[in-house]
Amino acid sequence: MITESDFVEAIQKEPNNSKLRLVFADWLEDRGDQRGEFIRCWHVWRDEYLCNPDLNYSEILPRICELVGRPVSTNYEIPHLLGVYD
Repeated sequence: MITESDFVEAIQKEPNNSKLRLVFADWLEDRGDQRGEFIRCWHVWRDEYLCNPDLNYSEILPRICELVGRPVSTNYEIPHLLGVYD
């Protein structure tokens, strides 16, 4: 049976493999873990917004704020909100 550690190890070996991260998100969501939704939201922002900065991502930003426990604000830049840079 696959474990969270198996996913983490595989993602560390292939950090740019979006499909693997989304499979992990599905796996987490199947177990009721909100990190799965966070991973999915992060991918929407990274894969869609970064490719087209004219998109309005105001719908996804409040949800990401909720998932990381930050006050909802449209003034955040997502990498700064998360404390990570992709």
